[in-house]
Amino acid sequence: MPYPLITLYTPGIKLDLARKADKYNPDAIIIDLEDTVPPDLKNEVRHEVAQLIPD
Repeated sequence: MPYPLITLYTPGIKLDLARKADKYNPDAIIIDLEDTVPPDLKNEVRHEVAQLIPD
């Protein structure tokens, strides 16, 4: 893979940003599920993130 790599970071609570990331053709997308997601929403957000990952 040539350098520089394009890495996009998005908070887990703003998955709309992750859904739009493909228009930038990133090499990697980092979705923060640790600090940006309230504890009561973590399971829901994990499920939504799993839906974004292709089979």
